[in-house]
Amino acid sequence: MTTLARLTWRMATAALLLASASWAASPDGLVADDLAALQWREVGTAMSSGRVARLAVHPTDPRIIYAATASSGLWKTVNGGTTWAPIFEHQSSVSMGAVTLDPNDPETIWVGTGEQNNVRSSQYGDGVYRSRDGGATWEHMGLKDSRHVGRILVHPKDSSTVYVAALGSLWGPSEDRGLYRTRDGGKSWTRLLRPSQFTGVVEVAMHPRNPDILYAATFQRERRQWSMIGGGPEGGLWRSTDGGDSWTRVGNGFPTSPVGRIGVTFCASNPDMMYATAVGPDGGTFRSTDAGQTWERRNEKVQSHWYYGEIFCDPQNPERVYVPVTPLLRSDDGGKSFNNILDRQVHGDNHTLWINPKDSDHLIVGNDGGVYVSRDAGQHWHWQSNLPLMQLYTVAVDMQQPFYHVYGGTQDNGSWSGPIGTRFDDGIANEDWTFLSGGDGFYAVADPTDPDIIYSQSQYGGLVRTNRSSRAQKSIQPWQPQKGEQPPFRWNWSAPFVISPHDPRTLYFGANVIFRSRDRGDNWEQISPDLTRQRSRDTLPLQGRIQPAGAIDLHASTALYGNTHSISVSPLRAGLLAAGTDDGLIQVSRDDGKSWQKSARFPGVPDMMRVGMVAWSPTREGTLYAVFDGHQDSDFRPHVVRSDDHGQSWRNITADLPAFGPTKSIAAHPKNGELLFVGTDFGVYMSRDGGGHWLPLRAGLPTNSVQGLVVHPRENDLVIGTHGRGVWVLDQINLLETLTPGVVNGHSHLAPPRRAYQIRDVERGRDNTGDSYFTTKNPPRGAIIDYWIGAAAAGQPVRVEVLDADGVLVRRLDQPAAARGARRATWDLRHEAPPSDASQSWRKPKGRFVPPGRYQVKLTVGDKTHMQPLAVSLDPAITLSGADSAVLEETLALQARLVAATHHAGKTVGASVEQATALLKALTERKASRALIGQAQAALAEAERLNVVLNGKAEGLAQQETVLPLAALALRLYTTTEAYPAAPDSAQRRLTAGAQDDVRQLYRDLARLVGDGLPRLKAATDAAGVAWPAAALPQMPAGDFVPAQP
Repeated sequence: MTTLARLTWRMATAALLLASASWAASPDGLVADDLAALQWREVGTAMSSGRVARLAVHPTDPRIIYAATASSGLWKTVNGGTTWAPIFEHQSSVSMGAVTLDPNDPETIWVGTGEQNNVRSSQYGDGVYRSRDGGATWEHMGLKDSRHVGRILVHPKDSSTVYVAALGSLWGPSEDRGLYRTRDGGKSWTRLLRPSQFTGVVEVAMHPRNPDILYAATFQRERRQWSMIGGGPEGGLWRSTDGGDSWTRVGNGFPTSPVGRIGVTFCASNPDMMYATAVGPDGGTFRSTDAGQTWERRNEKVQSHWYYGEIFCDPQNPERVYVPVTPLLRSDDGGKSFNNILDRQVHGDNHTLWINPKDSDHLIVGNDGGVYVSRDAGQHWHWQSNLPLMQLYTVAVDMQQPFYHVYGGTQDNGSWSGPIGTRFDDGIANEDWTFLSGGDGFYAVADPTDPDIIYSQSQYGGLVRTNRSSRAQKSIQPWQPQKGEQPPFRWNWSAPFVISPHDPRTLYFGANVIFRSRDRGDNWEQISPDLTRQRSRDTLPLQGRIQPAGAIDLHASTALYGNTHSISVSPLRAGLLAAGTDDGLIQVSRDDGKSWQKSARFPGVPDMMRVGMVAWSPTREGTLYAVFDGHQDSDFRPHVVRSDDHGQSWRNITADLPAFGPTKSIAAHPKNGELLFVGTDFGVYMSRDGGGHWLPLRAGLPTNSVQGLVVHPRENDLVIGTHGRGVWVLDQINLLETLTPGVVNGHSHLAPPRRAYQIRDVERGRDNTGDSYFTTKNPPRGAIIDYWIGAAAAGQPVRVEVLDADGVLVRRLDQPAAARGARRATWDLRHEAPPSDASQSWRKPKGRFVPPGRYQVKLTVGDKTHMQPLAVSLDPAITLSGADSAVLEETLALQARLVAATHHAGKTVGASVEQATALLKALTERKASRALIGQAQAALAEAERLNVVLNGKAEGLAQQETVLPLAALALRLYTTTEAYPAAPDSAQRRLTAGAQDDVRQLYRDLARLVGDGLPRLKAATDAAGVAWPAAALPQMPAGDFVPAQP
């Protein structure tokens, strides 16, 4: 028995990733929380969705659905899928294999981490979690080393009794696998069944009416870098009649010979009827009509699969059975025959299914494309288009302006590109993304000089070149030797591809050898020998021995071992190449492939561990960085090395990275080569000293595997591709680039801001599409201004100002008092907005854009001042001459003053009408003299006349416009002129001049009313003994709002 204290469980991932207190400060005192203001932004997309492993639905409210995903955490909808929210995204692991609702309390949720589907990209977990409040909070319940969980069952009469089917590590032998039970709500666990260190339990099923009757499926499998085995003699189906205390192997028609993955289920409407499916020579679909005592093979061809494994009985019809594989199969004759019930509008790789127990036509399927719902028994399906579960393998960027595009290949959903931002006011939508090519997507890259030329790739090196404009596509993968002139090329599942930074027509592509093309892939030449160890996968062990050729699922869905996994071309010197292999070698060529230098040993790195990525320094020739990924050897440690002599010698720079978290990707900053970024299975880490110390960059970023990262060379954004949550970006890392120890320990610091573009928000026209329409946020509109506050400045006042080139104040940005750490402000590149009383934000006028040009940002902290230049540019899609820009600015400045003048005049006019009205009522009630009443009536009439001039007469809604009142005219002129980046047209200029004259006349008339008429009226009422209805008379607006007479 293993006792696990739920609040003191030891897990290096959680401790090192999620608790800043556990991170030692950098030598200069910088800690992760100092960078909390630098928030990650989700780019998306939900267009591809991603793999869903399990579903759970509330027993009395089918609108409440939980989707457990392979690498994106747990998602919940309370409205039948109209909206989804992540409720398990910051835990130590977000790979899910099981989700179960307590039948006694559906607000209690149990989840098992680590998916159960055994694919190359399967991620691992850290045990079992429970929530007692519908997913709002979670507690770890143990079994942290179980790695992959296939199923969790809660006893229907005793919530303290829970069963967990734990597969154990996919990547090698492990002790913590088997069927576990707790009888004290997770305080302690007892293992009930485990054949060996190679075999775990993938499934457990409970009799619907007798919870003591259990069936458990054992699964003997292992996947390594070189191959996989998906079955063996220890796999099988087991039965217990005493709640799991004792077990017997099921036979009597069910195979006892070696099998692979097994699925098993009861039929709710007839619990003595069971179905099971198994992989293997004696496998197939089986049925029992006596609660599992005897079995009949109904169909030998329809089997479960190492990637799929469930079987479902219709809760109302025991003759109807579903097997989710590729595709979704259904039998209406008790498993004898099956038909596919999915058409082309549903993803083909299906993992799980929910059938409404009260309405069998209501189905929900979870597959590699997300979640689909059918209300007509599978004839038609509705895809949940708002689940951003994109599982990226790579990420790249192009050089488009103002919004560059990102590119990446996904697990089983092809390759995609999408913008880092849009001009649309609702952000980045699914429709903004472009599908590039199919299959499992991997490297997807655009020509840096022509974004219409795009390269994308499917598994095993299936490389295509696409013209974005025409959509014409050409296959450019080098051909295999067709006449046996040399051994066949071995391509990785994700074959490395690089465009030369020195010549965009030159491409490098890796199999077990390196190819080069000088004409964008039309022709290739091999420029290397075999760069691998050249070890056949048939000579390497699985489960401790060389497996026979007939082993179940041997080599299933694996690349031929011995191939390149990463290529890097030095940006400093053409022909300086590096290649990393899946069998642990790094090869360097200094002469564009003519000769190669091999490195096979690296300090602190086990031999033959896969090279995850190699990357040349962009600032120091000869410096090469590499990360190694050992999770497929059950080595979950990070491994980072560097060479400063072209690979002749190496040193380990893993330093203080978390001890649990394999490294996937690495990038060096293009201007500061000692500023490094590493992606692991749990997040992003930064080193400012070339690998001497690491800090997490996690503000706003969910836990996820970071498979690719890149620093945009122009925008200085850090872009990452995650395997489960798509693309994320840390906008403008200029502060990180300049965050030296001197800055950290200094008083304050202003980072140089990048060029800012004036982007006008435009409407997409999707405001009425409902709440399922998925979008992510645009980058901040305007200039991002980052600064650092040191400990010595804490509590001091902070002021951020923008000055023009002559030092004249343009805008002041309010900032909180100084507190240690990074701080971010955003200037929208506009002047202050004209005043407005509009209650709705969309009715309020925006400030006008400043003229494009050079500005200065001024940071004042206490008595310290910092200055940095800032370039402001038009949207690159807009052409506006300097002369037109000057006219536009002059006109808008005048119009803004007119808006302000009418706004403030309206306050005075309104007060005049209000006071004159109240006074007239008082005079009438007091039966004052006719002359005094007449004087008050005259004053009120004048105030009302001015109000009509300003605001017009009150009319019904939706009236056709005729003559605009002055305030509306001034506002309309300003908003229409501001909305379009061009010199004002003749009508705008003419009406603006007329409005200027009218405002001047309004102020003259208003001055007479409040400067003479109302004071004389007050004097008369005072003499008559009638109190003035306000404490003070209306006053003329304070300030110079009205342009002087020419």
